[in-house]
This record gives sequence, C-alpha cells and structure tokens, in this order.
Amino acid sequence: MAVQPNDVLIFDLFGVIAKDQNQEGRDALLATGGVPEEDFWAAYWNQRPPYDRGEVTGTQYWTDVSGQLATSFDPDRTRQLIEHDIASWSLVDDQMIALLEDLFRTRRLALLSNIPQEIGEHFLRRHRWLDLFEVRGLSYQIGYAKPERETFEWCIRELGIEPHRALFVDDREENIRAAQQAGLRSYLFTSREALSQMLGENRT
Repeated sequence: MAVQPNDVLIFDLFGVIAKDQNQEGRDALLATGGVPEEDFWAAYWNQRPPYDRGEVTGTQYWTDVSGQLATSFDPDRTRQLIEHDIASWSLVDDQMIALLEDLFRTRRLALLSNIPQEIGEHFLRRHRWLDLFEVRGLSYQIGYAKPERETFEWCIRELGIEPHRALFVDDREENIRAAQQAGLRSYLFTSREALSQMLGENRT
C-alpha cells in the first residue's frame, strides 16, 4: 500500500518525548563546575556539537569545556559532571510515550536526536519504548547532528522513502527549517495535545 502523508513520523527526543534539561540537574552541574554561571553554560553549549556527533568522549568533552573556562577538572569531578549531565536530561513525558504506542499501531516511526554517547547509552539501557522506532538516528552513532542537512538525509535513506512522505516533529525552529530545506514536511511541537489533534485531523 502506498505511503500516505503522516504515515511516516520522525520525532525529536528532547523537548518532545523526553523533557528538556531539568533544573535540579542544571544546578548540580553548575555547583560541580565551580565557575560563574554565564561562563559555564557558554562553554557547555559551545563545546557540545563534537560531543553530540560522537567525535569526542565525555571525558574529552569536559576537558574541552574546562579549557574554554581556563580551569581544569580532575577525574573525580569529571565523573561527577558526566553523571549530573546524564541525570539532567533523564526525565521523559509518559503521556507522549503513550501517544507513541498508539501511533505505532498505524504509523512508521523514526527518531532523530542530538544526544552524546553517555546519555544515549543511558536511554538505551532504561527505555524499552525506543524499540517503537523503526529507525533511530542518535547523533553520536550516525556522526551528524541537527540542524545539519546530512542528519535528515541519513534518516530518509534509512526509511527508504521520498522526503515529502514523512512528517518531522521538533520543538526547535532551526531544526524545522533545516528539515524543510531537506524536503521533509515539518511540524513545530508545542504540546502533546496539539500534536495529537493535528495527527487526528490529518489521518487518511
């Protein structure tokens, strides 16, 4: 049977299925880092892309962060930072998972997530619902990260479809724009309720 619009759904993870970085984890990271907040987060995000793409380990990532901060983290503090980083991204939306389980009955599902190895392995160990996704594009495994065009092209190839046959769901406008440039149809996620309504209205 021919694939109909919205029969292939590609989901972002953080901010859609999993929750954004939680405040408790952010506070623990900042306290462990022991540097001014603005400087810490600037280095944290500036050094993130190679870590997301799997080009560096968690230990090297925090070494690079400390280098930008003109300080150093010993092995024990580095271990703590990795643990706090994992915990800060660990919360999921159970209602979104229930929606995915419902969609799985009638749709092909794929996942595209910017996620470093330590956090990715944590999710793979803990969450069986990841098996709902026919294609899982975890950035540290595929070597690309959104909004890089190659990320979307990789997913399209793995699904074996024309890009317009899939709907990409993400909470970041820059990723939505990049997906559209790669030929995907896109939806800016704001809530589970709005997404569920939109999908219900577009079922064929």
